[in-house]
Amino acid sequence: MKKRFKTYYFDSLESTNDTAKELVNKTDREFVISTYNQIKGKGKGDRVWHTAAGSGLAISFLVKNPNLKIISAYTSIAAIAVTKLLQGYGIESRIKWPNDILISGKKICGILCESSILSGAPSHVVVGIGLNVNQNPTDFPEEIKDISTSMSIVLNKQIDLKEVEQSLVEIFTEVLENFETDPNYYYDELLQKSIIIGKRCRVLENGLCSTVLIHSVEIDNSLIIVDDKGMRRIYSADILEII
Repeated sequence: MKKRFKTYYFDSLESTNDTAKELVNKTDREFVISTYNQIKGKGKGDRVWHTAAGSGLAISFLVKNPNLKIISAYTSIAAIAVTKLLQGYGIESRIKWPNDILISGKKICGILCESSILSGAPSHVVVGIGLNVNQNPTDFPEEIKDISTSMSIVLNKQIDLKEVEQSLVEIFTEVLENFETDPNYYYDELLQKSIIIGKRCRVLENGLCSTVLIHSVEIDNSLIIVDDKGMRRIYSADILEII
């Protein structure tokens, strides 16, 4: 059977997401870009994703002709795939909306999805995943070393990066195809893995900070909150603190 994603590995890249966007018009295939040495990784907003050379996995999936109605769901798809990957290594993780994977409160993975809309329809979406695999505590910059972890730190051993990469491609493909068949396929799992549902949180929304109750996370990666305005849906905000 023909594999869904063609794979491209690079010894070093500035950004797997940027490289994916550069290659999108050069092939009709959906593809994966990966490296173990990402120099200028991007996080949400203007944040930087740090990858120590040869220690972490940076990978981007290029999905063509995504469904516009579920375009914002690809972050949820990636999050479910990563939690399944980690579970295969005996690591239990939780999802912190909108795009982080945590282990015991420390970040092990970040997700960045970027889409392109042409004539009102999405031509493609790039799903970028940065996963800490073999980093030691000293590999993280000072400002994040106390809130970051890796598979190696959790398991107290070195992990085969190529094995992690291949497993993630297989799991992401399975999760994506199940989702395309039934968008609610993983909804219960998404709720169970969420670390914020039912919690009061300080959130930063449109430059304003407030305290809200998290009612639920939807499969399209929107958030249902309750605040002094009542119950409402939001698509973009930062969770500053779980109270």
